Amino acid sequence: MDEFEVKRILIGYLKSKHDQPLFASEMPFANRSRRADLVVLTKNQLIGIEVKSDFDNFSRLDGQLDAYERAFERTYLALTERQFNKLNLKHDTIGILLIKADRSVILKKRPKVSRNFDLAFQLDLLSNENLKKIPVTNSSKLSKPQRVQALIDSYSATTLSKVAKSVLGMHLKVLNELFHRELAETGEITTDELAILEMREVNVRF
Repeated sequence: MDEFEVKRILIGYLKSKHDQPLFASEMPFANRSRRADLVVLTKNQLIGIEVKSDFDNFSRLDGQLDAYERAFERTYLALTERQFNKLNLKHDTIGILLIKADRSVILKKRPKVSRNFDLAFQLDLLSNENLKKIPVTNSSKLSKPQRVQALIDSYSATTLSKVAKSVLGMHLKVLNELFHRELAETGEITTDELAILEMREVNVRF
């Protein structure tokens, strides 16, 4: 089972578990050094999902999950039966979703809230143009990393996280509306529909 098929199954499964979730695929994060295979924004959480299909390996898994835990409040590892039988997971907060050959999904382990969550990593999901929409003093010539730090210094963590997810949600809503409109016509998720959810940079016009 390849990554595309795993994502198709996961989207259907997660739609059944959450009220109007918003999805993104291949979202860049960690200063664009990583890509989240699948991202789910629910009404109160931002969830990252790392996919391991039959054709993947675990050579970079520890580093990948370390980055996920800094950018997302909860993280899942979704993997096929072939990969699950080889898994030796060291991260105790990561949830595990087993994708079976019959296309069913089994929740093997619930994720815990990340102990390593880093607000700067979450803010980095937004473009510098969108970060400029959040007021902060003496910020006209700040670089993106400088702006992120200025925002962290100026607002409470709770407020900033809510704002970041709100801005991200505005962008994802547009993508997901288009995704579901195309899905209604085709009747199934194809590579074209999944490509709609791919994110290169989050930039929303207010």
